[in-house]
Parts: sequence; structure tokens; C-alpha cells
Amino acid sequence: MARKKVFISYSYIDRAFAESIPALLESGANKPEVFCAGHSLEAGDQFKSKILRNLREADIVVVVSSHNAAKSEWVLAEIGAALAFDKVILPILCGCTIEETPKMLREIHHEESVGSLIRKICSRFGDCPEPHAIGNAVVAGSRVMLPQDTPPSAYRGDGNRPVEWTPEMDPYFGAQSPVAEVSEELRAAKLECDQGQFWYAIEWLTILN
Repeated sequence: MARKKVFISYSYIDRAFAESIPALLESGANKPEVFCAGHSLEAGDQFKSKILRNLREADIVVVVSSHNAAKSEWVLAEIGAALAFDKVILPILCGCTIEETPKMLREIHHEESVGSLIRKICSRFGDCPEPHAIGNAVVAGSRVMLPQDTPPSAYRGDGNRPVEWTPEMDPYFGAQSPVAEVSEELRAAKLECDQGQFWYAIEWLTILN
């Protein structure tokens, strides 16, 4: 049986997020073939024709849907081609609201975590094994990714521990880290990457597993 194929479309700015997906999809015995430009293109490739060929052959097109994608000519062209080829398109939100995503995708349901995206792909392929321990809730030990740039304000707190993005957090843009602690009251998490010194609003985090 031919391997199923997944094409991942993303803005270069969102590459850290996009490149976290192939390893999860390729973790099982019946793993699909995944085209992700950062991993799949090699020196000397005619990249335009290779991208178009892999997009045409894909069973599913995953779009990392962000405000960066909405401004990327490449991503918009790939979305247009996927629509023209009548592909199954699965967008996943990346650090933005639906209003900031590419207009062509706003009528399509967006997944909100990598875990839910992997499950959706597995359910469509049937024989694609679901990776172990992928969930939708942020809990201690979850692996998450921080946004690529300053997120909208999420101020809330008890007066002593406000949850706001501050300049001191900037070195952690795009960082991937296990969660050290979760506050249900603040709806926020501390991460191991900064030794738990900051609280990050849950809605700023993308769940990886």
C-alpha cells in the first residue's frame, strides 16, 4: 500500500512551529510521507517544481495559519494551489486569532493544538498510528511552544501575579519547553526553559505533546 502524503505549508517565520509536526507524524510504523520545506528540500533542488509536485501529490495539506502566513506570498500561493487541486486542507492556528489568518482559510475549521491536528490526520488516514501522550490540556510535563512575537495582552491575576508579556520574556520567543507548573486560577503556566521565573498565559502556548 502506498504511503499517505502530507504537505506542510508555512511562513519561514513560523518554521520552528512547522518543523515540530513531521517528527510526530513520522513516529509510527505506518508513518505518512511528510513534505516540509525546511526538512525536505536539498541543495540543488529545483524548489518551485519540487514544492508544486509534492503539493499535487499530497493527500492532506496542513497550513500553519498565522498572521505571518497571511502576509506570505508563498503560503498564499500554496493555499490557492491546494484549493485548485481540491485537497483536504487542515489549518492549525499559530499564535494568532482566526481574524489574523489568511482570508482563504477563515471559513475552514482550524485546529488549536498540534495534538488535535495529529489526531485529525490519523482519523482521516485510518492506519496512521496516533502518537503517544498527545493531549489538548496544558498540564505539568506538557511540551509547549511559545509565540514567535509579542502576543495580545492577557492580563489577569490577583494583584500580585499579573500575566503579561514583558520584555524580559523576549529571549524565549519560539522556545519549546516542558511545563513546570500550571495555575488554574491564573490560567497560566511556568516553563522549564526559564527556570520557572515567568507565568505565560495558556492561550499564548501551542501544545506539542
